Amino acid sequence: MRTHRHQMVALLGAAAVGWALSSGATAGAEPPNPADPVAVSPEGKPYTPSTSEPEYLTPISDEEIWAQVPGRFLAWVEEKYGQSPGFVGGRLDYETKSVRLGWTQGHDVPTSIPAEADRQGVTLKLLRVRYTPADIAKATALLRTTLEQNFPEFSLGFIDYTDPSDVVLRARGVMSPGRSLASLISNVEKDPSLAGLPVRFTVISDGSKKPRSYEVLVDDSELPPIADDNASALPTRNTDWSPFNAGGFMRASVGNNWSVCSNTFGLWIAGVRHTNTADHCSRSWYYGFGSSRSYGSSYYVNSTGAGRVMQAEGAPLVFHGSITTTEVRRILSWESPVIGQYYCTSGGNTGTHCSLKVNSVTDDFGVAEGFPHAFRRYVAVSTTPGSVAAAGGDSGGAFYQRITGNFQDAIASGIIQGGSANMYGSACEPAQVDNVYCSDDVWVSRFSSHASGAGGTLVKYGP
Repeated sequence: MRTHRHQMVALLGAAAVGWALSSGATAGAEPPNPADPVAVSPEGKPYTPSTSEPEYLTPISDEEIWAQVPGRFLAWVEEKYGQSPGFVGGRLDYETKSVRLGWTQGHDVPTSIPAEADRQGVTLKLLRVRYTPADIAKATALLRTTLEQNFPEFSLGFIDYTDPSDVVLRARGVMSPGRSLASLISNVEKDPSLAGLPVRFTVISDGSKKPRSYEVLVDDSELPPIADDNASALPTRNTDWSPFNAGGFMRASVGNNWSVCSNTFGLWIAGVRHTNTADHCSRSWYYGFGSSRSYGSSYYVNSTGAGRVMQAEGAPLVFHGSITTTEVRRILSWESPVIGQYYCTSGGNTGTHCSLKVNSVTDDFGVAEGFPHAFRRYVAVSTTPGSVAAAGGDSGGAFYQRITGNFQDAIASGIIQGGSANMYGSACEPAQVDNVYCSDDVWVSRFSSHASGAGGTLVKYGP
């Protein structure tokens, strides 16, 4: 590993956040195809297909295998009925091998939901609740106001829909000496706006700092040698070319330094397929981390997906493996992240990490934590404590599902946004850029929400 020097830059305005470490239009000649390519994508791009799981990745567990069918069902419910006034939320229940679905009293559950559950062989448990999403939004606004006025050392509150029958309002920060957690909880819970809601208010005060808003900048000495655009027979995260695979590594000039980010899945928009990245990867022009090929610029899509559409084209492939891998998986479809389901990340700086279990989804105030815009945040945690889920430079990368017994394909799900930054330096290795923050959790936004805001559909493999 190289020893790198970094600047930690606080974000202002539309600067990057979480892990801000992006690139659209292509430049330079296309590299030659290998003499005997292992595989060729529909657009004629050579790639190395996965034939097995990389040894460093956690194998798919029995729990993860069970979750795939009910998880797919719950993702279908959220995509189709997520904006319904009756829908509150859902989760996978491993103990009873069922799907728990919260639906507001007084609203009929569409008959297609139990019918689809029967069709897929899913055990459905319907929870009738008194509150609506609007009630919870009101409670969140109350929490935000209380924290701003009385406990500014805490980050703004957010909602945790871990279970539709047990909604939790949370705050995170370090309590100042002489301050009382009991007083804070009492001030919130006695408010009449919370009356009748099954809401618990909790405070995380574990000595950790507020979630970081930072951008990792690297200087020229920290970039790998820029490869000859005609020299690479197979694409890598650093030397990919158009149409770009998800999980590539990008750089953008910032004064005398470089800001680095990753890219995610492709979208068909008005007949053109674009690669995409995170909202906070907002620099004006991006290139491959180790090449002169351009991802171009981007534009923000106003949605809870917190994404940006890039100029460059996107391929129906995602890098799946280490930071130096040439192996990819083909993207067959997309699904919403769901609580209890397992996923992988693919980012340019630290590669692929799997067996990450979504344990909460929050409607929060992203701007207050340094993100340019608020977004619906899904939090996935590594099932191996202390293992990296994502790191600085992985922002904008891919969040996706493996498929049991299938080493060639994957299902798109989200965009990497950030994490709790609870580890640093050597704990984040192997990484292309050293001395960055990382964590054993990852914050992601829903890719389909970004696509809906952009008016696009997934670039997928096959018909």
